[in-house]
Amino acid sequence: MNLKRILKLEFGIPVLRKILKKVYKEGNYYTVRLGKLRGLKIFFRRDINIHTLIGLWETENIEALDKAIKKLNLNKRNCVIADVGANMGYYSMYFAKRFSSKSKIYAFEPSTSVLDVLKKNIAINQFENVIIIEAACAQSAGVVEFFIHANHHASSMIHSQEENSHSGVPITVNTISLDDFFDNENGGEYPDLIKMDIEGAGVYALKGCERCIENKRPLMLIESHTGPEDEAIGYVLRKFNYEALRIETNKWILHKDRNYEDIDGVYGKMLLIPSEKMREYKN
Repeated sequence: MNLKRILKLEFGIPVLRKILKKVYKEGNYYTVRLGKLRGLKIFFRRDINIHTLIGLWETENIEALDKAIKKLNLNKRNCVIADVGANMGYYSMYFAKRFSSKSKIYAFEPSTSVLDVLKKNIAINQFENVIIIEAACAQSAGVVEFFIHANHHASSMIHSQEENSHSGVPITVNTISLDDFFDNENGGEYPDLIKMDIEGAGVYALKGCERCIENKRPLMLIESHTGPEDEAIGYVLRKFNYEALRIETNKWILHKDRNYEDIDGVYGKMLLIPSEKMREYKN
């Protein structure tokens, strides 16, 4: 068995998956043994990826983000962080461990299928500075249909996701914009860091956080899932003068006005850095 595959825990390896499923029992909490979340506890449910319990979930993203946080000196001050699409709280827990207890982490998650796990994970680790917001981020406040997928990571308010959903029936959730939320609920203090992974719905959420981006110039970690989401991110890069590093290839995006159809266009997992901070990042 390839050692590199084992270390990355690529669970296409059936034997390894079966062994780990016998080790971890549903309904228990387990201590993370590896990675940036080492020492924290995570609640296990059958649909929770084993990667998360080990501490090797999205390691490339975490490493890239951790490097940027250090380079831009964000870890040396109290920060406001928006975890958009918090899901079970993996990134929120990373932020709570990485930053001071006086930093504020807002975990935005509308999906009723995973909210209980998010709440359990935050509670068991006693992260009092993680505030859970049960709403979807969009262009404005309102209500929207939200489609629950059998894989909780794939739930979305994008209608096309319904075709892949085993529930077949959407739920109704509240929406907010990040701009209005931070104006009204956080005294106008916009986030220093935004993580966004919402299965294509960035086409709406990015329109609702333009004041945040323009006024605070946050570091952003974002994953694009669709062509329209690529284009929405490209618009942000051009309008607000950001550079983007594609994490999978460790290459800078050259064509901000093109999507996944261009190898140097906007797509995939990206770190968005304000242009004025590029020298600081590269030093």
